[in-house]
Amino acid sequence: MESGEKREALRVPCDFPVRVYGQLRELSGRMLDISRTGMRIELPLSRLMMQPSLDFAALTQALEQMLGATFMADLHHEMLGQLIRKKLRTVRVGEVDPDADLLEVGCSFEEPLRDEETVMLGIGLPPVGETSAAAFRNVPPPKRRGDADEDQPAQPRPLGYEGILHPSEGIVGEPLVGRTEGMLGSESLLAVPVNTISGAYDVPPEPLAAALRDILGPKPRLEILDGLHMVWSGPVQLDEIEMPSSYAGDVMFLLRDAT
Repeated sequence: MESGEKREALRVPCDFPVRVYGQLRELSGRMLDISRTGMRIELPLSRLMMQPSLDFAALTQALEQMLGATFMADLHHEMLGQLIRKKLRTVRVGEVDPDADLLEVGCSFEEPLRDEETVMLGIGLPPVGETSAAAFRNVPPPKRRGDADEDQPAQPRPLGYEGILHPSEGIVGEPLVGRTEGMLGSESLLAVPVNTISGAYDVPPEPLAAALRDILGPKPRLEILDGLHMVWSGPVQLDEIEMPSSYAGDVMFLLRDAT
């Protein structure tokens, strides 16, 4: 079965400065997330748009005029200077916030980030083609020469996927919605907040686990979504259900690919 994977590489949130070199001017912005093959950045809207119109066509044209077909950018330049200078291409115009004077832009790298570049950024990105959050590695964050070895801020972590577990074919019922790191090999662990399951607080743990098995049936269907993109979809076998210790916890479903 083909997975329908839309991404080439694992994307990780970040909050680093970036300097963009366009055709007409330099721009300072922020990196919002990054992968081996691209990143999402935030740029000042007023530095891109001279006209008041904010329609998609006008934004796209303004970006093309300002940045060109390709452009250069220094990643985390305040800490690293020009050590990570990459050539990028705009692939998507994202959210616009006129009040905050911000525009999100999705970009792709002409050449993927190298291992030494990910180490300099302090983000343990796995190789291109690996999109599992479990493949993320903690690496030391960047620091200036001479800085003291103090406690470092928490590492950025990969964005999780939304997981939707539908009852087996022929069984009518509401799907269960939770979070998952994806299909790791042939298994997926889905965490569903117990307080989102209708009537769960009225049923003791063991009977509730049995009831959930009955509601889902022998081969429920799992959908793993990254935003609007389908990462994986298919029938699964319900191997285990682990109930939370309180009504504020998650029901953990261990699911196995049944295709």
